[in-house]
Amino acid sequence: MEIVAVHLLDREGLPIIELESGDPLHIEIEYLASQPIEAPHFGVMISREDGFICYDTNTAAAGLSMPTVQGQGRIMLRLDRLDLNGGQYYVDVGVYQPNWEYAYDFHWQVYPLLVAQVGGGRAFCAHLTAGKLAVGQRSRQSTGAQSALNLA
Repeated sequence: MEIVAVHLLDREGLPIIELESGDPLHIEIEYLASQPIEAPHFGVMISREDGFICYDTNTAAAGLSMPTVQGQGRIMLRLDRLDLNGGQYYVDVGVYQPNWEYAYDFHWQVYPLLVAQVGGGRAFCAHLTAGKLAVGQRSRQSTGAQSALNLA
C-alpha cells in the first residue's frame, strides 16, 4: 500500500503552500492498495521546522474503523480553523498496519506549509475548533464516483 499524492487545500479546495493563521486547511491523501489491505490506519501530523509536533491525529483516534481497502482511494482531514504562530511547518502523512506494527508508507517533511501570522495575536499550536474526516475508495472497476463518510 502506498501514498500516491498529498494535497494541501484551502476552503475552496484549491492547492496551497501558504495560509494565514486561523484559516481552514484540508489535507487530502490519495492512496493505492494493489492488494486487499485490512483496516489500515492513516495518520496526519503537523510539526514546526524544529520538529515540535503541533497537531497529530489518525483514523483510530478519530474513531474511524477503516474497511478493507483495495485499488485507488482517498482520505481527507478537514481542519476548519488552524491557529498556528507564523512560520514554517511540515505536514507529515502515513498509512499503517492495523496493530501499528509497521508503516506501509510514510512521508516525512515532504509537504511544507508556510503560516502567516495575522494581527498582533499569538497562537501557541494547532487548535481544532471543528474537524471532519472523509474517506472514499474507488475500485479499479468503478466509474470514478466516490462515496464519503463524514465524522463531526
